[in-house]
Amino acid sequence: MVGQEDGVIDVLILLIRFQHDVVRQEAATAFWHLSNDARNREQIALHGGVEALVALAQLCVYASPRLQERAACALWGLSVSEANRYTQISYLNFFS
Repeated sequence: MVGQEDGVIDVLILLIRFQHDVVRQEAATAFWHLSNDARNREQIALHGGVEALVALAQLCVYASPRLQERAACALWGLSVSEANRYTQISYLNFFS
């Protein structure tokens, strides 16, 4: 569980917002892997990770296919949680 290390999720959110695609890709990959654990999914959502990943997915339309894939995979991993699924839908509807 990521909660064993304080601040990891917050750092990953900062990296998601970084300007370089490779950094954002690696952060999205980390979120994807962390989303395999239900406790991590909950913590990621509580810290604003879902919103950060949705924003990344919207921004990476013109980015590399690999970054698009990683952002989508991270969101898919987080969507296993019912609460996160509704957060994603609400956030996407806000920007429509």
